[in-house]
Amino acid sequence: QYSHLGQNGRLDTCSREANCVSSSYNEPPNVYVSPLTTVNEPTKVFERAVRDLRQSSFDLVEIQPSSKYIHLTVPGKLHP
Repeated sequence: QYSHLGQNGRLDTCSREANCVSSSYNEPPNVYVSPLTTVNEPTKVFERAVRDLRQSSFDLVEIQPSSKYIHLTVPGKLHP
C-alpha cells in the first residue's frame, strides 16, 4: 500500500529525503502547498481531475475516491 494517509486519516508528513509537497498544515513552508479549493461539487471535481490526470504523462501512484486523495509523481526536483 502506497498511502500517505496516517492512521488518523490525515496526510503523513514529507520525509526530509523525499522530493514532495503536501497540503498537510504541519509541513514546513518549503514543502507546503495550499489545499485546492473548488467552486463546483467536490466529487465531480475529483472525478474530472482523475480523468484528466489519467490522460497526462504524470505517474498516478494511488487514487482514493473516498478521501479524494491523489498521489502522483512528476519529473523534477524541489529547490531548497
